[in-house]
Amino acid sequence: MLTEVDWANNVLVNYNNDYPHYLIQVVYKEDNPADNPYESGNGVIIIETNNLNNFMIELNEFHNKELTQYNLEISKTANFRAELVSASKCDFDRFIDDDVVRFNILDKFNMCRIETSSAFLTFLTS
Repeated sequence: MLTEVDWANNVLVNYNNDYPHYLIQVVYKEDNPADNPYESGNGVIIIETNNLNNFMIELNEFHNKELTQYNLEISKTANFRAELVSASKCDFDRFIDDDVVRFNILDKFNMCRIETSSAFLTFLTS
């Protein structure tokens, strides 16, 4: 565990400070597992369970739900990028002249800045 803690605290943070880098440890405890996860003294989140099979089923269901949501967000971002890249002069003029259009585009951009930065620059320079 110490190697993973060291990696999470010293290596991963150098790559992306916005990404959570918590370690989660699942502990099998036959009698009276804690109802809620808790944090150990070294920053590891501990989840106790008395049934690893049920835990893995729940984890898989959660993962699949989150993956579906993630894929939906990726699709929305790709569509927004395509809109920006294929925007016409008329679209750009509406962006400049119409506060509501400008707000909506900037709001979308703010939610997916990294993925759409180059497309937004293309839009602005067209």
